[in-house]
Amino acid sequence: MTTETEINIVEKALLFATNAHTGQEDHGGAPYILHPIRVMLDVKKGGGTPLMQAAALLHDVVEDTDVTLNVIYEEFGLAVGRMVYYLTQAKGEETHREYIERLANDEESTSIKLCDLADNMDPERPTSAFGLQTRYAKTNWRLRFGTWETK
Repeated sequence: MTTETEINIVEKALLFATNAHTGQEDHGGAPYILHPIRVMLDVKKGGGTPLMQAAALLHDVVEDTDVTLNVIYEEFGLAVGRMVYYLTQAKGEETHREYIERLANDEESTSIKLCDLADNMDPERPTSAFGLQTRYAKTNWRLRFGTWETK
């Protein structure tokens, strides 16, 4: 059963992410916040907890805005902060591959990332380059099958 506190954390995350992504657009010119909302809805549809839904809404905040991971922990607690940590690549400190290997250690974050990748690979959603689609597909393969090899 979902508690009022859990519902409130999703609403709080939606407001926080909307504010953080204000003025940002995706490659097609749509408000960027629509991407985290779609990811959250997919997480919810897949049975994700309200804490996972909150993390889905916040999954790009640290990478794409001035908000720090410490702020996420302070505002949303350890569980959501942990998932956002796993969902955030430490730019300049780890390669994409290292990031995905770290992420793969957390089941909830992996589930969120798979929803993120599905939205990013949606053919109806414009992306910046074919190379990005290839990277998403390889990451999807690694998280689903536990290997980078496709043979």
